[in-house]
Amino acid sequence: TGKTHYNMYVRLLGNILQMCFFNMHFQKIFKQAGIFMYKLDFQKPIHVHFIGIGGISMSGLAEILLNENFKVSGSDMKESDLTKLLCEKGANIVYGQRYENITDDIDVVVYTSAIKEDNPEWQATIQHIAIEGKCYFVNADMIIRKDSYPDDLRAEEIKDLPYWVCRGGSCIVDPFGHYVTDPVWDEETVIYADIDMELPAACKM
Repeated sequence: TGKTHYNMYVRLLGNILQMCFFNMHFQKIFKQAGIFMYKLDFQKPIHVHFIGIGGISMSGLAEILLNENFKVSGSDMKESDLTKLLCEKGANIVYGQRYENITDDIDVVVYTSAIKEDNPEWQATIQHIAIEGKCYFVNADMIIRKDSYPDDLRAEEIKDLPYWVCRGGSCIVDPFGHYVTDPVWDEETVIYADIDMELPAACKM
């Protein structure tokens, strides 16, 4: 319908503006630091996996890539009208987020800040980031208990939350994708680790 197309174009425009804003403000800074942003070549479609593909922005980006003949896969917690639409267009979507969803044939993983740190696919992703970046990845995650919320703050919504709203998962990953410190769950703590600062340079040899 006309309304559906209008909403889709607004959604895609928002994504494009976000990407343009990011490029203008940070590309020069990253270049000076020797960091280069990954750019998709629309003439050479690859396999892109979306964690939380049913989200309003993620689904829009996935739809663009499907229309450009990219292989698109993704995961989400449950089926929705957006995931059904993407599946009809050729996306491979699994429900339930697991470590093994990140397979070796995936070229790029797309995620957002909406992804919780205890998501198994996020833990797999940070290991890939460390390997691809040839760097240590310090993963500092939130830990929030249900009783951290004031009693009068949206009481009806809070009462149904689990005790650990955000479970943590802070860890350090080395340039080979190995945990220097294992993820810490369900407790507040300070992580200490001895790291070899010559290792990132060695990985680039």
